[in-house]
Amino acid sequence: MPPSLLKLVVALAAFLVLAAQTSATQHTGERKLEAGTPLGWPALRFQFTIKRSSMSVFGQTDFSMYANPVVSGKNDKVLYDVYATFTQNNTLHNYTLVDGVSYFEDTPFSSGSGVVTPVSKCINSESGDLPPVNAIAAAVSEAKNVSSSAGHSSTANECWGGNTYTVTVNGIDFSLCASGQIGFTMKGNYMDISVYYLESQIDIQAPTMDAAAARHCPTVASPSVVSPIGHSLLTGEPVSAKGIRKLKSAFDFSLDGLSPSCSCKSKPRPCVFIHGQGLQPEMEENQDSFPHYWGNLTNHAPCCSSMKYARLDTITNSWTDDTQQEKVCNRALAVSSTSSMSTIADTIIVTHSMGNLMLAGALANGKCKLDASSTWVGLAGPMKGSMASDFVQDSCAGKTNAVLEKFGEITGKCPPKGAIKSLAYEGESYSSTKLDAAYLAAQNAYKENVYALMCGEGYSGVLSKYQAKFWVLGGMIPHKSELNDGMVEFQSCAVGFPESKFGDTYRDRFYRTKLNHFDMEFLAGDSLLNEAKMPVKWFECLFLGTEMKYSPRAIVTVLAVVLCVFKHALDVAAESEARAWPSLGFHFKLKRTSMKVYGKSEFSVYANPAMSTNNTDVLYDAVASFELNEVRHNYTLSDGRAYFSRGSMGNGNTEVTCLATESSILQLINQLVTALNDAVPVSSVPTSGSNSVNCSRGSLLKASVKDVNFAVCSSVSAGLTLQGTDMDVNVEYLTTPFNLQDVHTKMDCKKTVAPTSVTPIGKSLLTGQPTLSSGRQLKAAFDFSFEGLSSCSCKSTPRPCIFIHGMGVAEEMPENQDNFTDYWGDHLADHAPCSLEVSETSTESTIADTIVVTHSMGNLMFAGALANGKCKLGASSTWVGMAGPMKGSMASDFVQQSCAGETNDVWEKIGNITGRCPVTTALKSVAYEDGDHSSKSLNAAYRAAQRAYRTYVSALMCGSGYSGILSMYQAEFWALGTMVPHKSRKNDGMVEFDSCAVGFSESRFCDSWRDRFYKTSLNHYDMQFLSGDALLNGEKMPMKWFECLL
Repeated sequence: MPPSLLKLVVALAAFLVLAAQTSATQHTGERKLEAGTPLGWPALRFQFTIKRSSMSVFGQTDFSMYANPVVSGKNDKVLYDVYATFTQNNTLHNYTLVDGVSYFEDTPFSSGSGVVTPVSKCINSESGDLPPVNAIAAAVSEAKNVSSSAGHSSTANECWGGNTYTVTVNGIDFSLCASGQIGFTMKGNYMDISVYYLESQIDIQAPTMDAAAARHCPTVASPSVVSPIGHSLLTGEPVSAKGIRKLKSAFDFSLDGLSPSCSCKSKPRPCVFIHGQGLQPEMEENQDSFPHYWGNLTNHAPCCSSMKYARLDTITNSWTDDTQQEKVCNRALAVSSTSSMSTIADTIIVTHSMGNLMLAGALANGKCKLDASSTWVGLAGPMKGSMASDFVQDSCAGKTNAVLEKFGEITGKCPPKGAIKSLAYEGESYSSTKLDAAYLAAQNAYKENVYALMCGEGYSGVLSKYQAKFWVLGGMIPHKSELNDGMVEFQSCAVGFPESKFGDTYRDRFYRTKLNHFDMEFLAGDSLLNEAKMPVKWFECLFLGTEMKYSPRAIVTVLAVVLCVFKHALDVAAESEARAWPSLGFHFKLKRTSMKVYGKSEFSVYANPAMSTNNTDVLYDAVASFELNEVRHNYTLSDGRAYFSRGSMGNGNTEVTCLATESSILQLINQLVTALNDAVPVSSVPTSGSNSVNCSRGSLLKASVKDVNFAVCSSVSAGLTLQGTDMDVNVEYLTTPFNLQDVHTKMDCKKTVAPTSVTPIGKSLLTGQPTLSSGRQLKAAFDFSFEGLSSCSCKSTPRPCIFIHGMGVAEEMPENQDNFTDYWGDHLADHAPCSLEVSETSTESTIADTIVVTHSMGNLMFAGALANGKCKLGASSTWVGMAGPMKGSMASDFVQQSCAGETNDVWEKIGNITGRCPVTTALKSVAYEDGDHSSKSLNAAYRAAQRAYRTYVSALMCGSGYSGILSMYQAEFWALGTMVPHKSRKNDGMVEFDSCAVGFSESRFCDSWRDRFYKTSLNHYDMQFLSGDALLNGEKMPMKWFECLL
């Protein structure tokens, strides 16, 4: 087909797709604006200008994407359907996103006649490298005002006649300029985006594809919440008055990173590239180019004074072959005039895949040496081998395999040749003692000489022709870990280097990527807006400073951390005086459902600083508000005094009460402030599970609140974040103080919070100001790791759980119930990993393979049953006791004495806890042992029950304080704790610690949820799991204790 005709066909195809249809696709519970709808939620055209050639899409650096809004019925959420079209190599590529499902439709054009058939497929969230329009829209809703945008000449943003904002998309910063009814522009280091409002809607429809395949298409985009500023920017309409009051200005900011391209800051040297397995024929000399393997690195290797490419036979020859290793040395020695006969000098060596093993083997066997002036950059090295080799050898069995015919250009075809055999996984059946020894020697050379490393932990990859094949291979090959690039596991590539050294952005010298094996040959360039997929940018910007071989000496760590802390001075010197001590917004994100506050796992607390006259101490006033069941709950901390007010929505009448320190969520703020003043710089935070910590753009520190560790990442332009096991806290600098309501004028409350002494590091973190004069005093801590996980899994044998309640339940059921939320709360379903539903191993009298959980008088009932031989507890069962009145409760004596046979006004108010007059049999039966209301027979029963209790209880939770967790019943226990004449102040409001812990030494108990014998500050009801867990208080986490117990 002639080029001119092809362009006409493409234009017509684009026009037909964008033409308005008769009606819009219907969405359940949503409305899609009809074509031709006037401006309100307009369709948008996104015009992208890519500044790096390595990020081109289908070879294009300028292209448009069209987006049509799907708005929720309440107008507070939006999801855009998206369309774009590209041509490359006589193929039309149409991209659509409809109802959150993403599709590609490819239509080939040939010079012959006839009808062409489009090929359609759906893609997942990480597979495509088109800009994520819905992520951009979501980021726009989080835009913040700035007064200026600093940057290099290529990215500086002049916003004449408009408002300037900062926007962050997937961690990448943009400067946004709003231009009223025209649209807006976003400028960044890698790309610029111009967004235009369209006069009418467009109808975007999904391509036709096989119905069975369509049913398996994943949803990759979901509606995002629209803020007032987001609505204004996405529609061109002005911000509502209500929205304007909520807007907060950010500080002036600069586009982070560098210009679109990097320059060399170290010594330019010749570069030699050594490829991996699967190539023939061999060339006797290095080549000037090798784009078939390495892609196009032109203009992306500023530190390479020249580039040469080795061409070796890596199909027939193994990496352990002596001659092959000598050839690798010869190729590397040839590129620099300063290299000797055997020492490689002033050279940058880049190795991919098996090329890493060939060079490492050559160094290990003394074939050549690497001079200190040379640098080794490793990519995707199978340093422990590859399970792909084992898979090929398994599959072939000496004959051609149909699967390998399709993927042979990646894995190698049957029969397996010498190179693929030499990559058999270390220690597995296809390896040998000799090969294992060669691996170990190569790994030592690798660890000692590699300067920078890129390894893949995911094979989703960058948009390419080979991408889909790696999706198949990644799932087909029996890798030992899901963290792999489709061919090589992360643990094989990173062997010898701690995982904590790796980061997931191109700024990290040890780069942990989502690239597949071929992407790390630089074949597909870089991803857009995904810093875990930028191999070319990584290589281009790798040598930005003085090179130095890695050494884990403490002095290097200390100096590096101190330099990071001093970075504050460079970024904020101009505004340090103006900002002084800013007000702060603490934005909490709770990771455990049991910790929700008024049903919310995300909430904010705002704080104003009050400095002492000599500026040595600080005390924050704070405010937080929650809505639940049309009631607003307000918390205020003013001058160290805590207040609580509550009132119905729309009703001006409120109740105001004083709060004790432990009862208020506002205690968190000054606890965090104290912790930040004691923060210690660290160089890394090893983590596991979902607790990854990335602080590539700021200073990394450790802070602890009541032995709960946080990783603190401080960034002057963005505030700081505290990341912990159970919660994350984002601390935002505010430009104006928050208005604290004057709720305390008529209340004489006790001061419960004291000022915190300010340290240099604390002032720097809380204000963003430099600490030049005191910076020398900072010392780096050892690297630390988070203790435990946000959620626990069962480490023992899962078994059925039976929960036996305490006193006060009137209605008896003939059988066990599936739930009893009135007593046990509704959190247990997600926090009992060792619990099964049924048991078939118990006999008529012996309880086997069962977890028995008892609360309050339930402990006495079960202990009495065991003591009297009513049943037995088998060795396979576990008894977990909580708040047991094993010596009775003084609450029983108090009620009996107070009632005197008649109702007492006090018990009318709190009788739902203690029991009302006249005193019931159950309450009488927990009269305190040897007290006035006990008897000889009851005393004897207590002692028998205590012996059974001491013999069989495996874990115990007892209260030594009744301050408790925020709840509707909390205040009643404060009254009971002081009203009941307990024999000890250590009690849960109803039961004393000594009564609960009878028979067990107090030294066995500790005040952390990690302890099997748990000494808490919970009240009696809290130990029924009714209120979940407290925030930042290890003494008040009953749910986490139970979840992680077994």
